[in-house]
Amino acid sequence: MSVRMDYELARIRSFKRDLLPPELYERLIDTITTDDIVTILSETSYRDDITAALIDTPGYSGIERGLKANLARSFSEIVAFTSQDAKPLVRVLFGRFDLSNIKSILRGKHVGATVAEVMDAVLPAGELTEPLLARLAEQPDIKSVVNLLSSWFSPFAYPLRGALMKYSETGNLLDLELPLDVYFYQKSFEEISKYGTDMNALLLKEFLQMEIDFTNILTSLRLSKDVVSSDAAMGYFIPDGRKFGEDRYKLMVEAEEPVMIQEVVAGTPYQKAIEDGMRKFVGNGLVSSFQRALEEFMVRSANKLFLVDPLTIGVVIAYVWTKYNEVVNLRIIVRGKAVGMEEDTIREALIIV
Repeated sequence: MSVRMDYELARIRSFKRDLLPPELYERLIDTITTDDIVTILSETSYRDDITAALIDTPGYSGIERGLKANLARSFSEIVAFTSQDAKPLVRVLFGRFDLSNIKSILRGKHVGATVAEVMDAVLPAGELTEPLLARLAEQPDIKSVVNLLSSWFSPFAYPLRGALMKYSETGNLLDLELPLDVYFYQKSFEEISKYGTDMNALLLKEFLQMEIDFTNILTSLRLSKDVVSSDAAMGYFIPDGRKFGEDRYKLMVEAEEPVMIQEVVAGTPYQKAIEDGMRKFVGNGLVSSFQRALEEFMVRSANKLFLVDPLTIGVVIAYVWTKYNEVVNLRIIVRGKAVGMEEDTIREALIIV
């Protein structure tokens, strides 16, 4: 099957014009009050969504609600105007946000987070809208979350139902997350394979394979810190990645010194990201240092597709990741201002492309 996306790409290029210039972040960081932030964002495509959100929710929380609403609306529009031929590929692209949000809800239930805390961790960007995510967040426990997904006939319920027993025995959240990841990527690759050698399908598959590498690297780093045996750790490896296979995964789990972690990824596209993450990890000992560095790698890799593959789904991938990152950046600034965070700390947390 061959897919043409001329109309979709033209629409995405028009969306691209609304992405924020880097200098606007500096203006926001220099603000003092919520009114200052609203005034600046009223000059952007976020104006109507923030104005509507502030009616019911004033202050910083209202601004955040507006940002989330804008992201959800933008992505819903993309799905709506995508042709029937290309829609399955676009749904695969957005499915990874549903995957991420479900995992955030499961993590919240795992640690006993409040509904508000769980909702703070999600960012509606797929088919699971904010009201649906809120209903999941309101469930009393993980089993109830899975039961609700089942009642909606959500495809994500299938792997979770099968994983509940093992999770109940081990209490290890990875025993829920791994089946969820494997199922999502397996079904995504099955959908993509229907397009044969179509360039759009191959490009999307390559990007998903990088996401698998991303997840495997973080999993191996976490298991290394937990002093899990390499044999046990292999049970949490997701197959079909791109440049980080089982051999590197096992070596990462067995790494005893920080320098060994860098040696494992030497020669891969992720080398610089791990080196950047290592500089922060040495100071704070947090695996999240690597996560943010890898997120920056993914955002920059996606953004380059605006120029590298201007006639393919690469433009859609580029816009989706850049827009998502933009909303993440804005939320970091808004939250930073809400708690009085130092300006340099806010800048350091942003990913500017």
